[in-house]
Amino acid sequence: MIASHRPPPPHAWTADALRHDPSWVQRLSDDEVAGFEAALAHARAAGKQWLDMTAEDFPLAAAAADALVRAFARTQTGYGVCLLKGLPVHKWSVEDARLVHWGLGLHAGVARPPLTL
Repeated sequence: MIASHRPPPPHAWTADALRHDPSWVQRLSDDEVAGFEAALAHARAAGKQWLDMTAEDFPLAAAAADALVRAFARTQTGYGVCLLKGLPVHKWSVEDARLVHWGLGLHAGVARPPLTL
């Protein structure tokens, strides 16, 4: 029987471990960022209420979709977390940044609004 290679499952981590090991950080390329910005423009133009949106309302170009698939895969091994770096939040409004995060969540599964206190 040939042993199949399986990546190690997520494991416990400390802040110090994350500080010294960048394997959980994924820097986005210009093409990937452009894909997220195009999805933001599409979602904004659609003008739907967030709870009425589906992943189709935040369409990801191939590069952005691939980046998200890699990020999700990274959460299933190693430290069990992934930090996406490079989204241009400095030029977005707070609402646009929230919409991008909501859109990413739509591709992750069923989006849920935050609890209000």
